[in-house]
Order: sequence, then C-alpha cells, then structure tokens
Amino acid sequence: MRLVSASSFYRTTFDEKAYIEDGSFVNARAKLFGVADGASEAYSSSNPPIKYGGLTSGQMVTNIFCQGGMDENAASSIEKFLLEVNHNILIEHENMGLNPGSDDVGGASFVVCKINGEGITLVFGGDCFTLLKNKEGLSLFTGFDEAAFRVEDENDKAYAKCLQLAEGKKDLAWDIYWAEYKVKRLRTSNRNIGNGGFATLNGDPTLKDCWKIEKIRVSSSPQFVLLGSDGLLPSQAMNPKYRKEMTAKLGELYSSGGLPAVLKWRDETEESLHHITGWPEASAVELKFS
Repeated sequence: MRLVSASSFYRTTFDEKAYIEDGSFVNARAKLFGVADGASEAYSSSNPPIKYGGLTSGQMVTNIFCQGGMDENAASSIEKFLLEVNHNILIEHENMGLNPGSDDVGGASFVVCKINGEGITLVFGGDCFTLLKNKEGLSLFTGFDEAAFRVEDENDKAYAKCLQLAEGKKDLAWDIYWAEYKVKRLRTSNRNIGNGGFATLNGDPTLKDCWKIEKIRVSSSPQFVLLGSDGLLPSQAMNPKYRKEMTAKLGELYSSGGLPAVLKWRDETEESLHHITGWPEASAVELKFS
C-alpha cells in the first residue's frame, strides 16, 4: 500500500454572512490527515456568539485541530494527537470561564486518518465521514448512528417550525429556537451515545469514550480514501437506514466524476436543512493509493 497523492478541498458556503468554521489538513510527513466541521455554541441575534480572540468558538476549535495536525510527527499516534488537541481546546474554554462538561461550548465534528505499516486508522466524531474503496468494495463510515441522525433531523424540523412562526425571518427564528437548541446541544455533546448523542471535539475529556474507530488492513489493498464534512452530502445520506444505497451512489459518483459530481448530486437532492441558505460549506481530503 503506497500513498501516491493527498489533496485538500474546500467549497465556501452560499451564505456570505455565515461564519467559516470548516477546516482540513494534509500532513504527508506524519501520514496524518484530517477534516473538521466546527460548530459554535447556540447563538442568535439576541444571544451573539462568544468570541475567542476575534474567532467564533467553532473557528477556534478548527484552527487548533488543523494547526495541531500540521505540527504532528510520524511517531505520534492518532489517539494521542486528538487528546492533545482536545486538551488545548479545553484550555481555551476554561480561559473564558466555561466548562465543556456542563456549559454549551463550541466544538467540531471530525474525521482523522493515520497511515502506518499495518494499514489505515480512522477516528470519527459527529457527522464527518469517510468513503473508502479497497479490494473488498466500497465502505462509508461516519460518527453518526441512527439515533443521532434522528435527533438532528428532529432538530431541523423544530427550527423549521420556528421559521414559520417568524414568517421566514431567520434571525428571529434563531431567537425563538435558541433556548431549545442549547438544551439539545448539552444533551448530545459527548454523552447519551446510542440515544442521540455523538462525539464532538470540544475539550470535554469524555471525548475518548465517545469517538468511533475503524481500522483498515494493508492486505485489503486500499485504492482511495475520501475524508469529508457533512456539507459534501445531502442530509439524508447520513441516515444509517440507507447506508448501503448511499455508499453505492456516492462511490459511483466519486469514482466517475470526483467531488464536482458529488456536490452536484448533493445540491440537486437535498431534502431538508431549513437552517441553511443555498448550500453549506464543505471540506475534504482525498487520498489515493497504488
């Protein structure tokens, strides 16, 4: 198994006023690669986001993740890397007087990939994903289980009701939804795994008990690995109920037309996301092997 190319990709969000909170890194020297989808604490017009030296909390988390990824050396393990990044995020929150174990704080969904002589290790948190092709076929992995998907779907529908009450005014809808959204975040961030919760890189030490790990053997002859944030896919693609069909569809599109074909499919088939105007930002890292 030889890595022949590694590249990063970013598509900016349609909404020019939206905060840029995605990020990725390619550290070929350490054979470490990652994608993060930052998510700030619940905020709205009447409850503005907390700023960390001019950055939103989601931006702060993604910056620490990407900078840490580029600073790593080949000897470091993927778990050690994530624990160090998570600890540095904890320090930033504590400097603001916040505790990730009890306060709603910014974090990030993520996927990290480490290559060594034994194969590939992938670690996931939240709704970032990996599409992988090897001699056994196509596989789609994510940190979301069916319960987590259901909670996020209910979350979007709840916001849609607030948007209706606000007569289509998104700022007002977020004011209405802010308290409920905050409670939802506290209920699902690094807790209640299997009951709607999921791992998020937010400084909480319980992260290590919540993330998901996948190992791919060298003997399976990987051909490509695509790491991505959820903005690359239609929201329904994250539903584990349809994992087999979505894996086949995504694999077909990516193999024939690359990321442009995937994004075209995403934009033409998106069924919900009432909180998004146009399309969301999207990040990816593409790894190809011989």
